Amino acid sequence: IIQASDNICLTYVRTVTSLLAGRVGDIIGRRMTLFTGAVLFAIGGAIQTFTNGYEMMLVGRVVSGFGVGLLS
Repeated sequence: IIQASDNICLTYVRTVTSLLAGRVGDIIGRRMTLFTGAVLFAIGGAIQTFTNGYEMMLVGRVVSGFGVGLLS
């Protein structure tokens, strides 16, 4: 159950962000969109690496989801 909710969380955030990524790209440019996505993904990965509980893991997955959404 924990893994399923974890994957659902990442999938929803990634899907919503990828729908908005085109507009973000129009506003800040393609390069900055990709750079921002990469930074968010790295920050999310760091949060997941150093997590001390399930709630913090979900926060890391959400941040990573925003990054993946911008990169896709």
